[in-house]
Amino acid sequence: MNSNFNIEENNFFQETFENNILTETEVSTKNEEYKRKYLSADTLRFFRNLGGFEKTEQSRKFNLGCTMHTSISPDGQTKKITYFFY
Repeated sequence: MNSNFNIEENNFFQETFENNILTETEVSTKNEEYKRKYLSADTLRFFRNLGGFEKTEQSRKFNLGCTMHTSISPDGQTKKITYFFY
């Protein structure tokens, strides 16, 4: 992919349904405060206590560094992947 990829101009949201699991993929271009609250330990703990699975890791997407957050619903039927670029 082109290293000049502009996240602001190319936001995307994609849904796929495979093996009876709905997967939503999103690129978030929100501000740093939103990212900090979204990825805070308290927020992740809250959703884990409800029975969900939460995982945050450093990754690469579009050949750019990002923080990738994966969330799986308590029933295991929905998975959401959110990329925060830095």
